[in-house]
Amino acid sequence: MEEKQLSGYLKSIADDVWARSGEPALLSNLPVELRILAGGDNYRDALGKRTLKAFIAETGSIYGYKLVEHPAQKAKVGVVPSDAQFSFPPECKAGHNAGNRRAGANDVIALFAILGKLSPEDLEKITIPVSVLTKLWHTE
Repeated sequence: MEEKQLSGYLKSIADDVWARSGEPALLSNLPVELRILAGGDNYRDALGKRTLKAFIAETGSIYGYKLVEHPAQKAKVGVVPSDAQFSFPPECKAGHNAGNRRAGANDVIALFAILGKLSPEDLEKITIPVSVLTKLWHTE
């Protein structure tokens, strides 16, 4: 696959996701979507030594898309049409911590649900210090 073809696929994905949701096409979803569009053709050939993120940043202005990144959360990266106005909403510190506590509580509950499926003999072999459960509960 060549750079121009890969860029065409990226533009198509960015346009489609933007039209449907007003959100960026997330970088983490792009490899699967590119494989589908390319019919199994290896898009990595067009990247050379670049990452997909670097490729998008370098070629976007030429082919009609742009890279968008969350200012604080490095994992939130996407691609939108070049004329789209988008920025990730800033995270509220209090809301962020509350969300983490809920996620931590869910993790602990999920752990207990999994442990509940074990036999009594297996359960006797498991020791989980309270400090570990507390860390899971207050994941940050």
